[in-house]
Amino acid sequence: MKGWLAERGIEVDSLDKKAIKGLLPQATDEVRKMLELRLLLGKTSVKKYEAIQRSVCSDGRVHGLLQFYGANRTGRWCLTGDHEVLTPNGWMPLEQWQGGEIACWNPQTEVFSFQTANALCFDYEGEMIQLSTQRCDQCSTPDHRMPYLEKDGSWGVNTVEELSRHRFTIPFTGKRLGAESAAPYQLRALIMTQADGYFNREGDLRFHFRKARKVQRCKYLLRKCEVPFLTSAHNDGTTSISVKSRYMPLWLRQFRDKTFGFWLLDESPDIIFDELPLWDGYHCGPNSIQYTTTNLQNANIIQAAAVLSGRSATLIRRQRNGAKWKTAYHVNI
Repeated sequence: MKGWLAERGIEVDSLDKKAIKGLLPQATDEVRKMLELRLLLGKTSVKKYEAIQRSVCSDGRVHGLLQFYGANRTGRWCLTGDHEVLTPNGWMPLEQWQGGEIACWNPQTEVFSFQTANALCFDYEGEMIQLSTQRCDQCSTPDHRMPYLEKDGSWGVNTVEELSRHRFTIPFTGKRLGAESAAPYQLRALIMTQADGYFNREGDLRFHFRKARKVQRCKYLLRKCEVPFLTSAHNDGTTSISVKSRYMPLWLRQFRDKTFGFWLLDESPDIIFDELPLWDGYHCGPNSIQYTTTNLQNANIIQAAAVLSGRSATLIRRQRNGAKWKTAYHVNI
């Protein structure tokens, strides 16, 4: 534009707002019109137009401009394919997700729900911005829009490029509205079974405890669920509790693999995170729980249940030395 103005006898060192306003009084009609358009152009970012230009397909059109948008890890096309998204079938990398239902966060209600979206993938050459914190690790295009916490406590939306220039807070949790199906004490008994129970070849459920509090808790839950059981005290100070397969209710028999399914996300999170520390977890702080398991799906489900109930959660993988040791997964809630 400086060259265009020079051809018309106007030399300028800058085209900022102040300089252009200084040129308007002596400008001709043609030059005045151009300067006014330059002022209007300065009111918006040109990044979006550059992004549109890069997105033009071979037919001269831009496709996929209307995309599903949610919170962090929701599957927008401006994230790299290794980002995981939450689906009704579990966590899944974007590059493997073919479209369908995906977890979406509503900034007005802070509620998660599964919404239908389409998968979109295309090549991109340009700048990427990496955001890495204790709870978030993502790589996205600069124009990727994310919700952030305003000073008045409301949620705003801005690009990653703008947010990266100063400190900001993004949502890590939300709430999910679901219908509970398991009775409260049955849910507690399933959490107990997942942690310390095992099924033998005959289909009997066995528990073996050294701690007296666990013995009392196990008996209490089984009685509340009206499940008959046998108790045996051993000379080494341990106690065994067994439930015969012929007396075992269907809801407990179906839990033989001791693996949580996505049905757990529809159960009461208050019950889940009240019972969890009594078995495969502990209170590592006044408002914190650490849950440990060697079952990756259980770790993923517990992490999802925490996030969908307004609790922040991070999953850490620990590889232990020795052939007999399995990989451990710690979920900090």
